[in-house]
Amino acid sequence: MSRRDTIWKWVFYTAGVLLLLLLQGLALDHISLLHVHPYLPPVMVAVLAMFEGAYGGMGVALAMGLLFDLTQPGLIPCFHILVFLLAGPTTSLRRGFCAPCSWGRRRWSSPMGCKFC
Repeated sequence: MSRRDTIWKWVFYTAGVLLLLLLQGLALDHISLLHVHPYLPPVMVAVLAMFEGAYGGMGVALAMGLLFDLTQPGLIPCFHILVFLLAGPTTSLRRGFCAPCSWGRRRWSSPMGCKFC
């Protein structure tokens, strides 16, 4: 991937994160189902970590954790950083098992094309 493509990829990642931050603050905090509010930022960290691997996922987790700690109130200091650091690398470890199967790089004998699916 060229340098220009990498820059555009991270620009789109950043735009998606800022859009999610806006959506979380304006809409999702006011939705409640049995007094439970949807919280999507760990899902976004997990998806980006799956695409970027261990080092990129760790960077995304730190950056998003810091951003969300600074912009959203919480009871525990550095809560988002800790949660995102657990969500990102955990998902990037699973990346080696399932993501290449769906992209057609490897084929296994199971019906889903993955040995753990």
